[in-house]
Amino acid sequence: MNSHIARLSALAALTFAGTAHADLVIVHGDAADYQITLPEDDAPINTLQGLGPLKVGTFRETRPNPGTRQEADRRAIFQFDLASLLPFGPTITSADFSLFLPYQNSGVATEPVDLWGSSDNRSAVVNFGDAGAADEFDDASYSLVKPTVVPILTPPEYNQRYGGDVTAFLQARYSDFLANNAERYVFFRTQIAPNAGSVSAFFEFNTAEAGGDFMPRLTVNVVPTPGAGVLVLAGIAAAARRRR
Repeated sequence: MNSHIARLSALAALTFAGTAHADLVIVHGDAADYQITLPEDDAPINTLQGLGPLKVGTFRETRPNPGTRQEADRRAIFQFDLASLLPFGPTITSADFSLFLPYQNSGVATEPVDLWGSSDNRSAVVNFGDAGAADEFDDASYSLVKPTVVPILTPPEYNQRYGGDVTAFLQARYSDFLANNAERYVFFRTQIAPNAGSVSAFFEFNTAEAGGDFMPRLTVNVVPTPGAGVLVLAGIAAAARRRR
C-alpha cells in the first residue's frame, strides 16, 4: 500500500509541476495617460491629455533667461491596470516597461530618459483635468525605477520600442493589489535624467497611432497558483493515514 501511495504522490508531483508555466501578458497603458509641463518664465504648471491629437512626451528645454525659471520640463504619466493580470496567476516572474518611438520631432539627438514609479497604487485612473493631476509631476510617492530607460540616440532611431526591466517594482505593486483589489492601477512617470541638454525624446501618440502596437506597454510573465499539486499530495497523505 505504501509503495502504491508513493507512486501516486510522485505522479501528482510531476503532473502539477508540468503545469506551472508562465503566461506572457501584455498590458497597454490607459487612454487617460497624460503629460505635465512645468513651463519656463515662471508660468504655472499645466497638464494636457496625452492620447489623441495632443502628444504625450518627455523633454527638457533649457534657455538662458536670467531672473526667471530657465527651463521647461515636461513629464509623462503612464497608468496600467493590474487587474488584467489577475486571471493569469498571483506570481510575476519578470516585467518590462516600454514605449514606442515612431518620431522625434526636434530632429536632434535625444537626452536620456529615466523611468520613475509610484509606490501608491490607485483605485482609479487620473485624467489630465482632474484635481491633483499636476501633483504627479513631483509627487513624493515616486522613486527611480529604471535609469536611462531611453538612451542617448544620435540620430534618434525611430519605429522601435525602448524600455527596461521593472520586475522588482511591479512585483511589489502587484502584491499590494492582491492584498487590496480596489487598488488596481500602477503609475509610472518618465522624466529627463539630470543633464544640461536642450531637447530630449518625444513619444508621439497621435490619433492614428493611439492604439495597438504604438501604446505604452508592460510585458509581464505571470505564473499560476503553484499550490494545486501540494493540495493533491496532502489529500493522498490524508488518505494513507485513514487506511492505517
